[in-house]
Order: sequence, then structure tokens, then C-alpha cells
Amino acid sequence: MAHVDEVHIPETPVFTFGILDTTGHTVTLVGKHIWTGQFVYNPKNIGVKQWGVIAHQGDFTSSSACIVFNGHDKNGKGYDWRVAWSNPKGKDSVKKVYTRICDTIARTLNRNELNAIQNQLHSCGSIDTATWNGYGTKVEIDDHGIIKGVLGLGPSYSRMRISSTTDDQQVM
Repeated sequence: MAHVDEVHIPETPVFTFGILDTTGHTVTLVGKHIWTGQFVYNPKNIGVKQWGVIAHQGDFTSSSACIVFNGHDKNGKGYDWRVAWSNPKGKDSVKKVYTRICDTIARTLNRNELNAIQNQLHSCGSIDTATWNGYGTKVEIDDHGIIKGVLGLGPSYSRMRISSTTDDQQVM
């Protein structure tokens, strides 16, 4: 089970999400961008078969940001895993997530890249999947703004059901 330090969560709109690393190697946070809100807590690394817990505090209208984790395969080939979300307030609001896996060369989160991610995010729904070079990912957001995502080896990971448990046997 992943160790999570005690985190003070303010009494304003906050959502958290967990990212499960099943790649066989630790992934490292290498970038983040905030459109609205602020990060309250995020891990620098997520270990193998561990959940990384992230807390993001929205402003009075929404929570929207993008994070990038970097990993490598057994041959040292690097990849970046991007997750972005739009979590507007309101029970009838449409919550969206976006995920992609790409070569580390594409890591830059310059203005053009961030605009492209945000545009793609707005065309996504509450579940997004991606595959790249033998990796698969799936990210989903529920009606309460809780996001769960998993990154793993093999394209079948983009078709899995994500459980909220830390038992990797539940990730199918």
C-alpha cells in the first residue's frame, strides 16, 4: 500500500484522484499546469503497483489542470503520461478527463501544447483511454469529481475496469 503523508484539505471545493502504476517501473511527476484552482498535494513519484493520491482545490467555479508523469520501460525507453481534467461545480455540470501516452520528446507543455490539450479535453467525456508503444491507460471521473486512472503495459489496460481498492488484483 502506498504511504501518503497527512494532508490538510481546505474547506473549499476539492477533488482527489488516484493513479495506479502497473508499468513495472516507478513514474515521476515532471510537469503540471493549472487552468483553475491549485494543487494541495501531489506525489513526486508513484511506485510500482502503488496508488498515487493527488488533491486539487478548485476555485469557486471549477477545478481544471493537467499533470505529466514520466516513466521508462525495461530498455530505458522513456514515455510521458498526461492526464487533464475539467471539473466544473454544479450537480448538472459535465465533468471531463483526457489522457495520452507519448514519447518524452513531446513532453513540453508550452502554450501551444497546453491549448491543444485543453481543446482535446473539451471534446472528451467522463472516461478516456489511450495506447502507445505497448502501454495502455484509462482515466475516468465520476459525478462527484473523483478521478481514477491507471497506466500499464499492454493495450488491454485501456479497456479495464478501475476499482477504488489498492489491491492490484481488482484492476481488470
